[in-house]
Amino acid sequence: MIGNDVNVGVLGEYRYGAAKGYHNVVGFFVGTGMGGGLILNGSLFTGTGFKAAEYGHMILDPEGPLCGCGQRGCLEAFSSKQGISSYIRQQVSRGRESMMAEQVQNGVFRSKYLKKALVNHDKVTEEAVDRACHYLAVATGNMINTISPDVVVYGGGVIEAVGDIFLEKILK
Repeated sequence: MIGNDVNVGVLGEYRYGAAKGYHNVVGFFVGTGMGGGLILNGSLFTGTGFKAAEYGHMILDPEGPLCGCGQRGCLEAFSSKQGISSYIRQQVSRGRESMMAEQVQNGVFRSKYLKKALVNHDKVTEEAVDRACHYLAVATGNMINTISPDVVVYGGGVIEAVGDIFLEKILK
């Protein structure tokens, strides 16, 4: 096994990208799910059974939304495409209108639609993204306080599509 996509992605950032030259790196990859990767003292850390850095299943609110892993309040349930889609579906089911209603009807949206909804100031989508970024910022702070990395990198389809919006909100 070469490794999971996020571990390999963070390793790539460490060797050739945004984390080049740093020795301790925390990586969050926001996509359909929420992946994580960790470089400690210049080496990819995968832990026992290659299960380290599963930040998506860091519980941020034990009474929060149900995650696909069966727990409640995981970062993934708030900040991934699954979490954002679930929030939008919930709001639409309450009678609110959203440009994303059709996009999330049977699953998760494609990132280009998220960008379009944000550019058009779709209120439900903006709320979903604010919520996602809030919890991603909390998780990032937890990792900074736990690992004390040199740098934190973000990647994944959502970040590729709307990373400028996400990063601005996370930094606030």
